[in-house]
Amino acid sequence: MRDKKADIFNSGRELFCSKGFKDASVSDITNMAGIGVGTFYNYYSSKEKLFLEIFLKENVELKKSIVESVDLDDFKRLDEEVQDEKSYSIYRESAKAGNLPGGSRI
Repeated sequence: MRDKKADIFNSGRELFCSKGFKDASVSDITNMAGIGVGTFYNYYSSKEKLFLEIFLKENVELKKSIVESVDLDDFKRLDEEVQDEKSYSIYRESAKAGNLPGGSRI
């Protein structure tokens, strides 16, 4: 059995990408999906609702892709560098103020 909702979703995504939201009509979407306009409204109350569903799904997929491509070791190294920089800054400020052991200054 054919998944009409998936056909509408995929046709809508393709047309929104190629024509833009404004220029992609419900009729265009249903023609590409091979269904009647009335069938579209069995699944979506409006073109805007379809667009929102596509947008949200694409957003989730993009976030998942970004998370999968991130190397957590890079973040650990960055955190260590930041901590080293903070320690150095504290040392420099203390040295300028003469707060090092023996009252040393820079």
